[in-house]
Amino acid sequence: MKKSAILLIICLLTCLLGCDSGGETAVFHFSTSMPIPTNTPVTPTPKPIETHLPPSPTAIPLSQTLVPTATATFLPTVPLDFSCPQPGGNAILERPVDFQEFSEKLVAYLNQVGTIEQLPEQLDALDTDHEIFPVDMNNDGILELVLNVALYSEASLPYKDHGTIVLQCRGGSYESIFALWKGPYHFFDYTLSDDVNNDGHIDVIILEGFAGSACTLEPVVLIWSENAILNASPDYLELEFGCSQKDRITTDDIDGDGTKELIISGSTVGHLDYAPPRTITQTFALQNGTYRLQTTEFGQPEYLVHLLDDAQHELDSDDLIAAAQLYEDVAQNQTLPTVYSYNIAPIQTAEELGVEPDHPQEYQQAFALFRLAALHTVLANTAKVDWALAQLQERFPEGKPGSEFISLTMLLVNALRQGNSPESSCEIVLQEIEQTYPELVYHYYWGGNIAWYRNETICPFAEPFYQ
Repeated sequence: MKKSAILLIICLLTCLLGCDSGGETAVFHFSTSMPIPTNTPVTPTPKPIETHLPPSPTAIPLSQTLVPTATATFLPTVPLDFSCPQPGGNAILERPVDFQEFSEKLVAYLNQVGTIEQLPEQLDALDTDHEIFPVDMNNDGILELVLNVALYSEASLPYKDHGTIVLQCRGGSYESIFALWKGPYHFFDYTLSDDVNNDGHIDVIILEGFAGSACTLEPVVLIWSENAILNASPDYLELEFGCSQKDRITTDDIDGDGTKELIISGSTVGHLDYAPPRTITQTFALQNGTYRLQTTEFGQPEYLVHLLDDAQHELDSDDLIAAAQLYEDVAQNQTLPTVYSYNIAPIQTAEELGVEPDHPQEYQQAFALFRLAALHTVLANTAKVDWALAQLQERFPEGKPGSEFISLTMLLVNALRQGNSPESSCEIVLQEIEQTYPELVYHYYWGGNIAWYRNETICPFAEPFYQ
């Protein structure tokens, strides 16, 4: 091969993989719109991604929509071989019974045809959404092919099966060296690459997720390790992301240990039984071959219940001063909108049904003042306790929504000042709630992914039940 041709291929590969700058690298913007949540799974509709493959053995271009790409830290020193078997066969990719059979039929098809130029056409003929991502993961100068597919199979009808297959050329023929089946109700959007563990091999990050009654982001991280592919993906139970235009992934060695953290930012899950979404950033670190959650940080609150949730998190961390500051903000905040409790009908619906409606701002701010007085009593801040009581009496007089907390606050403050422990004082408050205000609890459920309360946890010194 002429030297100019070699340089051309290396330049093309450089465009494909990028170069390491030593700082923050992969930046990804998620482009799938969040579907409207439903009570039953809905069929995901991922955007079809075409990959146009060249007829000659040169660098395989990514789809034109694959704009964001992580930087790579390795460039091979030998020319790349972009074909595996020699072309010359003739075959048709047949519809599989299931995803496992698809993997087998795919390998058989490629080894008969000998090239991958016809693969997109064959996948299109099966009405298969697909993304072909070429990357040299094992550093041998021959490209592996990461194939994300959403395909109809006999086992998945009327929905599409979703999965990932990694193909590698070994001994002059293709083999499937990794397969990850996700089943229906999933989606994939983009794939990017980076050397996340600093071993000189390029790793793969696939942005995908679940699209059923709610849309959740569940990225996949594949690492080349000991002549095989290791699935280092974060545990989906630790992920708290929905799907929105705000979602992005970055990789960066934050702690300087030589491996890159996975930083995911976006919005929380949107679901009929969840609180309104808010921005969130989660950082995952590579530990024993798996990305584990390190930190979770929420953005600015967008609803009053977000502030209440922040206050509860501070209280759970035993930071009474920070929790009190947040409860005071809730009590005085006139800008953040409110949401109704799921246990009580909104005003218009309640009027139609002839029942008492929820009054979210009143009950959320009165609750905040109640807790503010309790915390400042423990902190021996008499002026703040008196202020909270005065606010309750002025803003929530007898007969008005939220007035229940005047007597509850005085009862709790007196119990604490008389030397009762916080826990026993809360027991006294609970008895009063159950005897006098048993329906108070109905005002305090705003979704399963945020702080919510039962009668026995309205008092701040009781164990929370909301998780």
